[in-house]
This record gives sequence, C-alpha cells and structure tokens, in this order.
Amino acid sequence: MRGAPRPDVLCNMASGRLVNITHPTPEQIFWPDLIECLVKIPRFGGATFGVMYTVAQHCCLMHDHADDDIKPAALLKNFHKAILGEMTWAAEAALLAYSTNPDALSDAAAFARDQINDAIFRAAGLGEFIDNLESYDRARDALEHLARKLQATEARDLMQLTVAPPAWANVKPFPRPIRPWGSDKARQELETRLSQIGIDPRA
Repeated sequence: MRGAPRPDVLCNMASGRLVNITHPTPEQIFWPDLIECLVKIPRFGGATFGVMYTVAQHCCLMHDHADDDIKPAALLKNFHKAILGEMTWAAEAALLAYSTNPDALSDAAAFARDQINDAIFRAAGLGEFIDNLESYDRARDALEHLARKLQATEARDLMQLTVAPPAWANVKPFPRPIRPWGSDKARQELETRLSQIGIDPRA
C-alpha cells in the first residue's frame, strides 16, 4: 500500500488554501487554518453532557500534562484532526466491523494520520525529533499513556458513559477536573501554547 501511487486528494481549508491529504508537505501547513478547525471540532462527536468541549482544548490539556521535553509533541499530537476530522471510537469500531479487510482499513487510517502528522511536525520545526526513531518511539509511548489518562478524565468529567472503550479500562484519570472552555477561550489558549513552543499562530 505504501509503495503504490496515490491520487491527489485535496482538502479545502478555511482560508481557501488546499492541503493535499495524500501527499502532505510542511509547506502546505497554515497554522490559522488548523486552529480554525480545532476550535470548532467537538470531542467525542459532541456527546459531552451540556457543554462544548473542543479538540483544541484537548490538545492544550495534553500539552499541560506532558513532561517538558515532549510538550511540543503532546500539543501537536491531534492536530491531524484539523484535516481528517475526529471519528468517535464507536464509529471506528463500526467501520472495522463492516469492513471485509479490517486490518487493511486500520493500517490505511493510521498511515494517513502519520503522513499528515509528519508534515505538521516538520512545519513546527520538529523534524529532528521525529527522525530520531528511538527517542520518537519512547515519546510516542508516553503520549499514548498520557492520552488514555486524559480520555479517562474527560469521560469522568464530561460524559455520561454507559459503555466505555476497552482502551480506557483500568486507566486512572487525572485528579483535577476539566472545566470546558468553549471555542473562544480554546482559540486563545491554543494560540498561547503554540507561541510557547515557538510557532507563530497567525503565520
């Protein structure tokens, strides 16, 4: 699959710029476009009880809970969702259940995510970080653990769960409760954290 030629798939962003999803490059990354999407995309398909909780706030909380050496990666970990969107865990599971080749489908989704994240990380000046495979693999493991803890915290504070994803099982949430910001504050906070890791959020 990775060696096969892929047709261009163009995604229209808020500014009118285009991102070639199948051939993403750092030059295509325009931070205001990503911010615009992330502050409007709800976590969990909007199934947070009585509140607006955005992917942008999730990114900020990932940054805040991460160790200093991986804060940039933690902040940007979910930025691909500005281009690919956020699919709920139940929707992902349903697609795999319907697919005649779930392994290939899962692999293709992960590959698309990784290609877009690669372009985003390089646009942020983190090329050296992701090229060091040993340190990147360690960081990725730490980020996955952090993401599960934050998901468990989000579920405790923002959702009324009847059925929880298996990945959240036996994961202890963070003690501090989450207070949803809404889109406007999420934009301000996300821009602040981007500036803290050396990115001009308006450029």
